[in-house]
Amino acid sequence: MGALQAAFEKLKQKLAAEGLFAPERKRPLPRCPQRIGLVTSPTGAAIRDVLHVIQRRNPALEVILAPAGCKARARRRKLLKPLKR
Repeated sequence: MGALQAAFEKLKQKLAAEGLFAPERKRPLPRCPQRIGLVTSPTGAAIRDVLHVIQRRNPALEVILAPAGCKARARRRKLLKPLKR
């Protein structure tokens, strides 16, 4: 097992010990969501593809974009800020 996999498994065990994966904490997904949040680069091909599919399948769906960069430390701060809204 590589170092990254070991770190992942350690984090997973820590979160499980805190009860974060307990079935009673899980909420059901809405059958027809009215709004979704995307955390991705606003300039990449992935966002264009996702928005194209959303527009085709459910044009009334509200999309909230939380821009994400690629540098780890800056990314963490940028990701957490929009998610706290």
